[in-house]
Amino acid sequence: MIKIQFENKPIFLCKDYKGLLQKNKTKGTLIAFDFCESKIKDYLDLLLFSDIQSIIVPGDELQHIRLFKRAIKNIIAGGGIVLNEKNECLFIFRKGKWDLPKGKLDLNEQIEDCAMREVKEETGIQSLLLGKKFYTSYHIYIENQYILKETHWYLMSTNDIRFVPQKEEGILKVKWFPINNLFTIKKKTYNTIFDILLKLQKGINKKNPSLQKGRLKKSHK
Repeated sequence: MIKIQFENKPIFLCKDYKGLLQKNKTKGTLIAFDFCESKIKDYLDLLLFSDIQSIIVPGDELQHIRLFKRAIKNIIAGGGIVLNEKNECLFIFRKGKWDLPKGKLDLNEQIEDCAMREVKEETGIQSLLLGKKFYTSYHIYIENQYILKETHWYLMSTNDIRFVPQKEEGILKVKWFPINNLFTIKKKTYNTIFDILLKLQKGINKKNPSLQKGRLKKSHK
C-alpha cells in the first residue's frame, strides 16, 4: 500500500481495498474505481473542496503512483531519521511544527548524499553515520499547482550534542525526542511525519537490530 497525504486527507493506493475499508472504518471515504491519469486533478479538487475525507484507489499501487507523477509536478527529496544511543530521534522546529530534516534533490546528486547534506545543513551536525533506507513518503501540496513530493528517508546516527539550526531556512530549534514517547508531539507535527514515527516505534518494539540503540547498518552504494 502507498499512502499519499493531501491537506490532512489520505489517498490510499492499494490492492486489498476491502481489507483497508474494514481496518479503517472512516466516514467520507470514496473508492475510486474509475481512477485514471486524466481524473487525478479532479479527485484532488474533490478532497480540497468537499466533505470527502479520504480516497481509496484499488489496483496496482506502483502503476497508480506513476500516474500521479505524470499528472502533476513531481519533486524528489531526501531526509534523515537521526537516532542516538538513547533511542531518541532528532527533530527540527519550523513553521510552528516539529519536523524531520529533509530537502530537495540537487541536479546530478545521489539521493543518499542529498539526505546527508540536508541533515547537516539544517541541524549543524558535523559527524553523521548513514544507515539503510527506511521509508518513502508522499504528500501533495499546492504552489499555484498541485505538486507531489516524494521523500526518501534514511536512518542515521550521530554522537553530536551541539546543533546549529539553519535559521535562513526558518529552523528555530533542533531537539531530541524519545522514540517511545512521540505522541507528545502528535499535535505539533505533520501527519506524514507522524506515520514515519509510528513505523519507527514499531521497529524499535520489534527489536529490529538496525534500530536498536542507534546502531545503524551502513548503506552499500
